[in-house]
Amino acid sequence: MLVGEAYDLISKAVDSGGGRRGFLVVGDVLGDSAQLLELVRQKLFGTLQPHPDVVVLEPEGKSREITVESMREKIVDPMLRTSYAGGWKLGVVKCADRLNVASANAFLK
Repeated sequence: MLVGEAYDLISKAVDSGGGRRGFLVVGDVLGDSAQLLELVRQKLFGTLQPHPDVVVLEPEGKSREITVESMREKIVDPMLRTSYAGGWKLGVVKCADRLNVASANAFLK
């Protein structure tokens, strides 16, 4: 699916009040998914500037692995809190192939 097609689907769901649970988008971090992320950010928050309701998790440390601690701290916990703007929240996991078993389970729960 092309970026424009994926964005149209997400945009229509947002406009109709659908997608309240969330969307899972999988793609190349440096390619089309980065472009889609910026389009969705602008749709949800009206800006491309940093926003407190947007959280990003990337692999850290020498192992370049996403640990369960960082998953909970940077994605799970912020997603459980009320949004600052009283609306949408956006969580991004870059390089999800670097999740270990525990962090993947934390993400799914």
